[in-house]
Amino acid sequence: MVIESPWFVLLALIRVLSRVPLRWMHRVGIVVGWCVYGFSASYAKRMKTNLTASGVCRDSASSRRLLRAAIVANGQALLELAAVWFRDDEAAARLVVECRGWDNIEAARRRGQSIIFLSPHMGCFEIAARYVGTHFPLTVMYRPQRAKWLNSLMERGRTNKQIELAPTNFKGVRMLAKALRRGESVGLLPDHAPGIGEGVWANFFDKPAFTMTLPRKLQRASGAAFMMTFGERLPGGKGFRLHFEPLSTREFNEEKLNLAIESLVRRYPKQYYWNYNRYKKGSSRRQRGTYESRRPAKPRRDCERRRRFHVWQSRQKRCLSENREFSAIRTGTWNGFVRLSEWNDELKTAFAAPGRLLARADIVKDSQTTTVGRAVFGARELFVKRYNYRGAAYAVKDLFRSSRAKRGWKAANNCYMRGIDVALPVAYLERRRWRVLRESYVVTAAVSGVELSRLLARRGGNLRFKRELIAQLARRLRFIHDRGLAPRDLKAANFIAEEGDPGRCKFSIVDFDGIVSKPVSSRVRAKNLARLVRGAAVNVPITSTDRLRFVKNYLGPGQFSLRRKMYRAVTKFAAKV
Repeated sequence: MVIESPWFVLLALIRVLSRVPLRWMHRVGIVVGWCVYGFSASYAKRMKTNLTASGVCRDSASSRRLLRAAIVANGQALLELAAVWFRDDEAAARLVVECRGWDNIEAARRRGQSIIFLSPHMGCFEIAARYVGTHFPLTVMYRPQRAKWLNSLMERGRTNKQIELAPTNFKGVRMLAKALRRGESVGLLPDHAPGIGEGVWANFFDKPAFTMTLPRKLQRASGAAFMMTFGERLPGGKGFRLHFEPLSTREFNEEKLNLAIESLVRRYPKQYYWNYNRYKKGSSRRQRGTYESRRPAKPRRDCERRRRFHVWQSRQKRCLSENREFSAIRTGTWNGFVRLSEWNDELKTAFAAPGRLLARADIVKDSQTTTVGRAVFGARELFVKRYNYRGAAYAVKDLFRSSRAKRGWKAANNCYMRGIDVALPVAYLERRRWRVLRESYVVTAAVSGVELSRLLARRGGNLRFKRELIAQLARRLRFIHDRGLAPRDLKAANFIAEEGDPGRCKFSIVDFDGIVSKPVSSRVRAKNLARLVRGAAVNVPITSTDRLRFVKNYLGPGQFSLRRKMYRAVTKFAAKV
């Protein structure tokens, strides 16, 4: 369980933060809570919606007071994780100043029963697991995160000699069942939204919520006792008060589970995570018998598109691992990857001293941020792009993110894999010292043709040629968007146009900075189209008819209802660009 670089720096900072007194963490947490609420519109909307729908407050004044208290509590919950996760067992146990209901746990253990601790999303549920883990073994279920560094950080903070983590999959369920058979105790968050076939619909604050059936199944298989658990956050950073309340197993079902959580929330509404999406929507999670569940099956084309996106998503990091297409480069303090099909003796010699790659190149661009040169290696003409040092602020940022060269390399190969014409990525290199980025390069193959901006300036006066070029460019952008890619720095200079048959052009992307890989929303599509229209207007006059032609060819035949909406959005964004 190793934290990959450069996240070891973050781990060290969190360990230092864990030594800060809890009252100071909670004071800073007030600011953090309001910042998160202010900067995330979806977060703020969900908090307000859930709080209003619950009916916990009698009037708008009390609802506003509760909302302010919940915002502060969420910020405090985020900051206190450092202390709960990374203090030793004795220091973490000292954070608990009072424990109510521990006699219920001792009574169950005297009866020889295992215990299933049910801790909903409220208060500090992490401290309850740490406290219980100081007395006897505990297996806790958790949801692994997509980010490897975050997942490793959570595992390092949550595990110790007596606490074992079980992921939310079949393997994790088996771990919980085995722990109960050994007479040990387990813990889980009962209000987690389960996956397909893992839950039933049960009311939560008089609204259907997809609720997990795992607690009921584990209890019936093991005869364990239920214990509702809640870590109450005390004001002024005084610590935590733990509550352990037995929950009857007689005729237990998911409705009773949600009623128990409701009762806890009504007693301590300020401690509940009102931002938690308890009512997640999805076709696989809709109640049977409703109109929404009887929608017709999705077309075969949509299924194929989803499968294709899944394959692309799973393969987009292949360029960062050694396989039959790519190989790692390690030369002194330099690291990177190269495409094996382009690897030759002259490149090996040049990459032995990467810092001199531009020495043999003809400089075609030299700006504050990048330097680009054209060079010939063997029989191949290549472009070498160096990302220049931009100051201490960017150096600090690069401690916690990939270099621009690495991001560009990944984006270029992602485009190439999805069938988009690009300048073939050959290699990327970077040099760090004490994890601080010093230099980074991306090497790409040359593409025949001219910059789109120059082609527009040279032949844009030909009305017929301009119209045909607009149509082809719009269709090419639609092709890029439909493959889940959105260039943020979209301009004519980043395209190379190669003229083929009369009136036909082939467009290749040569700049990969800022290409985002995810399904493209209609807003991003309109903004990209507006930026492209505005960029073309620098070299050739673009009329309202030309903008309409962009939209018409982008949407394709038909789509009459969308043309007006898209045209207005493009016109609006073009005025802002």
